[in-house]
Amino acid sequence: MNSWKRGKNFNRTKYVLKNPRIFIPHIRSNCHASVPIDIIDSFNLDLDKKIVCLLRITGKDFNSVRIKNLSREGGSLIFSLKLEKGVHELEVEVLDIKNEVDVLKRFKDITKFIPKQTSGTPTPIYIFDNKTNYIVGGHFKKELTIPKTIKLDGAFLTALGLYLAEGGKKEASFTNSWPRIINIFFDFLEKNFNMKRETIKASIFCNPSLKNKQDELELFWKNETGVQNLAKKLHFGKNSRSACGTLELYLCSKTLKEILVSLLGSSNFYKEFNLISGYFAGDASPILQTKYSITHHITFDRNYKNLYSDVITTFFKDCPVRLVTENKFVIYPDWKFNKQLLLNDVYWPNPINRLKFAKKFLELPRTKLVIKRDKELDVYKRKVYQSLVFDALDHYKKLMRLRLFSNDKIKVFTDEYILH
Repeated sequence: MNSWKRGKNFNRTKYVLKNPRIFIPHIRSNCHASVPIDIIDSFNLDLDKKIVCLLRITGKDFNSVRIKNLSREGGSLIFSLKLEKGVHELEVEVLDIKNEVDVLKRFKDITKFIPKQTSGTPTPIYIFDNKTNYIVGGHFKKELTIPKTIKLDGAFLTALGLYLAEGGKKEASFTNSWPRIINIFFDFLEKNFNMKRETIKASIFCNPSLKNKQDELELFWKNETGVQNLAKKLHFGKNSRSACGTLELYLCSKTLKEILVSLLGSSNFYKEFNLISGYFAGDASPILQTKYSITHHITFDRNYKNLYSDVITTFFKDCPVRLVTENKFVIYPDWKFNKQLLLNDVYWPNPINRLKFAKKFLELPRTKLVIKRDKELDVYKRKVYQSLVFDALDHYKKLMRLRLFSNDKIKVFTDEYILH
């Protein structure tokens, strides 16, 4: 047996072993602590290979589950407590210890979409099996708790489509000006990754004309989404047109970003309507190309052109699709295909674009010609379209109560969406 395996762990008399898995660490000046040899010996490990541990670190007003690499120093297996520096009454519970090769394994469930290392400067992404959940993360990464029973259902795919449109591909972020879309994404994070909306960092980006409306903007977003951790200052941009500004979420998790980008790279989802609906809600807009036809214009991040091209050409394989600029596709559906998009509510998370598409389609000459004998379209015009108008009006009335929108603008909106 190598001599380091039976080391003193930075002097056995300086840490306190409270039970077979919990100890009060002795923290050295370099913020390193050792795992007691008594705990190490209770796991079936190959001590000559790299070791990773799952720890619950608690203290006064502190409770965190962390993945830590173990390394050798003298006669001990040590880990860093630099991030936990300053926590008082600190205790460590060893939940699991494994050789690195075991926590890099992937299975047939959600873990198959978790890369083994990050992109760019590669660092490992580890997975620990923790009863009904997986704990996913790595050295200096924010750990995620992912249910083993996670379902890649319609809600999941809609949120994934929204991330395709509005999410960061290099950093984990998300941006939108519609509370409904923000809430869909918050629900997605809470259900699947145990990230609570109250703790997620956010800021409001808006036109400089709103610089004196910070209190009203913050109240609006807090009331509508439950976001709490807002930046102290507004961010400004002259091209911002939203009356409530845009909420920017900073997810601060390289692991999450890698998982979402990996999921987006799976062609299994490209034929799914929910994915397209999320994508359309974020990046697409309906355009009346001629008085007889509606096209859909989709902007994208040109750095990921192949990804976006694959998604669009797979779902719209029966429609002409053209790349009109280096970062914009135009889709040319025929009337029947547009009818399917309308009745399936392809823009549903976006109140204005779904209304724009509906009005443009209902006013096409062919639609007017057939609508009286087309029961689906007749019901849509009489019932669904009106609900879309009321839905958008409700949003603007909330803004009006906070003096972020005016009665005159409400009238302009109402006049614009009356069907002729």
